[in-house]
Parts: sequence; C-alpha cells; structure tokens
Amino acid sequence: MSFYFVLLGFTLFIGCWVLHLLWWRVKRPTGEIKPLFLIFLIFPLLLCGASALWWPLLEPLELALAVTLHLAIAVVYIQTYPAIATEIPSFRILRLAESAGPGGASMEELITQMGQGELVGSRQSLMTEDGLVIESAEGMSLTTAGKLLAVAFLTYRKLLGLGEGGG
Repeated sequence: MSFYFVLLGFTLFIGCWVLHLLWWRVKRPTGEIKPLFLIFLIFPLLLCGASALWWPLLEPLELALAVTLHLAIAVVYIQTYPAIATEIPSFRILRLAESAGPGGASMEELITQMGQGELVGSRQSLMTEDGLVIESAEGMSLTTAGKLLAVAFLTYRKLLGLGEGGG
C-alpha cells in the first residue's frame, strides 16, 4: 500500500479550505453550518465518488483512507469554525481592557461595552439562517437538525466529563 492517500487526504482538505475562503470572500453565505457541510462533507464525497468511477486515482482502500483522513480534519474544522469566526467574549474583554490604556478598564466599563444583545443576537441569527432554530410568538425552538446537533454536542461534552453549560 502506498501512502498517496495521506497526500490526497490533505490535498482534498486544503482544496476545500481554499474553496471555503473564496466563497466567503466573494459573497459570504447566510448561515455557517450548511455551507460548511456542503463544502467540506458533501462536495468531497461526491468528488471522490465520481473520481473512483471515472478516473481511478487510487485503489478503493486507499481512496477510502484518503476520504477518512479528509473527513477527520474537516469535522474538526467545522467544529472549531464558529469559535474562530465569532468574536469570543473572552477575547473581546482582553481587547477592551488593552485598549483602555495603562490602567485597564473597570468592571463597569467592561459590562457596559459587552452588551448581551450583541453576543446572543449574532449567534441566534446564524442559527436561524442555518435552520437549527425557529422563532415564533412563543419563543425560539429547535428544529430536527438543531436537536440532532444539540444531542451530538451534549453527548460529546458528557464523554469529556463536562456538564451542561460547564466549561
């Protein structure tokens, strides 16, 4: 067995990442999760499936290993992307404290600058655009996709020994 599958797996991920950057630079899509799933999961699987049929580059086992390597990296990237793309409250506090000057910022200044609506509102908008939540007169509720994602993350947190809402 050759190790071309490693090269192909990384190349596939880097190609998807470049596609992701180009798409976001040309016209940032509404939502995050669906476009990321499309670029990093659906597109590569279709591409590899088509290449296996019409242009066999690797043996079936090697192609499966390349796809598995790509998927492993892609899933980690999709999981971490929201934290990278969003202004993390801790980093915002650091930035506000640093920009306040040598004496730093007081707690009152930080609380005033942090505004709860901005932090929650941006996330809520993206979850609505991604089809994870539905807003109604009664409030916000999870869609089927939202429930699946919530169960997956809650299960993962339990495996790590973290409780709900804990860090």
